Amino acid sequence: MIIRDLGLEEYIEKDLKCPIARDPTKVTEEEEKAQKQWKTGDAKAQTQIELVIRDAEIIHISGTVTAQEMWEQLTMVKESRGQLGVLATRRALYRAIADENFEMVDHNSKLQKLQEELHIMGSPVPDKDFVMILITSLPEVWDNYTSAYLGSSC
Repeated sequence: MIIRDLGLEEYIEKDLKCPIARDPTKVTEEEEKAQKQWKTGDAKAQTQIELVIRDAEIIHISGTVTAQEMWEQLTMVKESRGQLGVLATRRALYRAIADENFEMVDHNSKLQKLQEELHIMGSPVPDKDFVMILITSLPEVWDNYTSAYLGSSC
């Protein structure tokens, strides 16, 4: 969204390259200006990408030279490929189990992150289903709370 808002999306498109001179021995003023403009825009796009990714994700863009290469690396790492990605994420969500000494906020956040990933992949989990997944992931010592919740929500 930031890239689009700043009008830099052309720098992450696959077919856009830095303009090159027709004759490398004689670069015209116009060609030099176009190259400088492209490099400035590409640098801005690279900066925006670097600012929005977490420190742990910097490794995914190491060795890249252009914003387009950064974008390609990140999408390759981040976008799950088809049904296998959906299957793996659903499996992680449905098989999540909280330990006896867990933090409810952390556990709920983990499950919500998986739900959000599935939504992004085009395979949303309705809130009603999510509540049941959360309840069934809790240890048996929580049964008093969950049965009270289920009894009040009917």
